[in-house]
Amino acid sequence: MNAQELFAPAGTSVITSTVVFEYAIGDIIVGSVNNSNFQITQGFSQPRSSSATTWTGAVNSDWNNPGNWSAGIPDSDDQINIITGLPNYPVLNTTSQIDSLFIDNGASLTVNQGSTKLDVSYISLASGATINISNGEIECAGKFDHDGNLTM
Repeated sequence: MNAQELFAPAGTSVITSTVVFEYAIGDIIVGSVNNSNFQITQGFSQPRSSSATTWTGAVNSDWNNPGNWSAGIPDSDDQINIITGLPNYPVLNTTSQIDSLFIDNGASLTVNQGSTKLDVSYISLASGATINISNGEIECAGKFDHDGNLTM
């Protein structure tokens, strides 16, 4: 990457072989195409302790299908984002542990198998978002910011 690319106009993305740089004036946000997330701190790049993955629903509704996630199946260090306007929304049928869960307006998560448990430290359920628990369990060890629909 050269200086011209680094200081391009706000809202521009620059893609190298492994890292995607998105930035605006006074702000640099870095993500990667290979799930190696970085954070820019005072001009230095350092690995982040957790990563984010977004539900795409590109294949089906199976939580454990890596093709449904932007950065692979989430684990205990991951921040999960479930966004609106997708063809499929996740159905959790196996126990999983994640760091945090953010569900946008119009998006949903379903937990529907008796032995299924989702362990999470933080949940943000936006107004108009839905969590359906027909059979199973969600254990939130921290804050549950609930503005949406919770069906049990």
